[in-house]
Amino acid sequence: MNGIIETFYSFLKYLADQKEEIAVLQLSGKIEDFLVKEFVYFIHKSSGGKNFALVNIGNKNQQKIDLCLIRGETVNDAKIYGLIEAKYFRNRHRFWSSNAMDEITTTLKDLNRQLHIFENPSHGRFHVNLKSKTNVIYGLVFASYINEEENKLGKRNFYKTILDKASENFKYHDLSKPYFRPVYDDIEVKILNSIFYVTLKAGLWKSK
Repeated sequence: MNGIIETFYSFLKYLADQKEEIAVLQLSGKIEDFLVKEFVYFIHKSSGGKNFALVNIGNKNQQKIDLCLIRGETVNDAKIYGLIEAKYFRNRHRFWSSNAMDEITTTLKDLNRQLHIFENPSHGRFHVNLKSKTNVIYGLVFASYINEEENKLGKRNFYKTILDKASENFKYHDLSKPYFRPVYDDIEVKILNSIFYVTLKAGLWKSK
């Protein structure tokens, strides 16, 4: 049975194999929901149907968690083995030059509220038996960069801005500070005879 960390790295490879499709979608707008649903499908596919993930789970007065990973002999005895909140950063709202970097601080504040040690024995209708030894809710963080040119400096500054702002409250799952793994870099996409270069990175973060 794969744990969350192993699943995360396998999922990045899965996304990289679909880079032509996903890069096009990045130009259309925010695709956090699409990536979350792809993660659900990947959990199902990679486990041969033995594991699954449910989206936005939580009873009244409970935190609504983006991804609750479940496993069990049947759906009736399934238990939650992983809890993940997803976030999506972007330098542009869509393909045109509309700055979306003012969303970074607000998004990080939301994530800081959502990531913590989980101590309840149940969530939603499910018993909880987390595979994480520290019983944490993980953050699955995506960051999309779009530009008409291969702008190495602009791209570096975008990712650095996120990581610098995140460094106070977050760390990568096995590092002392937040970090992004590349999914793909400067994929060329042609739309209406205009060329764009699209990059996607991702991280698996924990609260400090």
